[in-house]
Amino acid sequence: ISYLKVLKVYPEPQPVYSHPSLPDKVREAFEDLQRMLKQKFKPYFIVGGCRAVLEAAIAELGGEGERLIDKINDILTKGIITKPLADWAHQIRVEGNVALHELLHTEITPEEAEELVEFVKLFLVYTFELPARIQERRKLTHL
Repeated sequence: ISYLKVLKVYPEPQPVYSHPSLPDKVREAFEDLQRMLKQKFKPYFIVGGCRAVLEAAIAELGGEGERLIDKINDILTKGIITKPLADWAHQIRVEGNVALHELLHTEITPEEAEELVEFVKLFLVYTFELPARIQERRKLTHL
């Protein structure tokens, strides 16, 4: 009996974005979301997932309020995020709501879903990764 040995896979799989500064719940959900995108899940699932990851991240950042709109505005008011990040977060919130509530009637393209995943990634980079990297840098330079 001979066994096959895989020497190389083409195209080479691209790793999903992840960073140790991300809270576990957010990291795991975003990794899954990126895999769903690569596996070409329906765009409305991807967009709904973007909203869910965003809401989990905002909760980790201390966003308070009953609704996601209130939580986004809260972390904006507290200076945790900038106005452009808040605007994008509201866009994800709105598109995620439409995708989840109108499911099959939503006309979201795979490209739009991919763009929203990229925004969520940038949101996570700016709110978790960059502050962690700055803090680490300050430790190294003793500032």
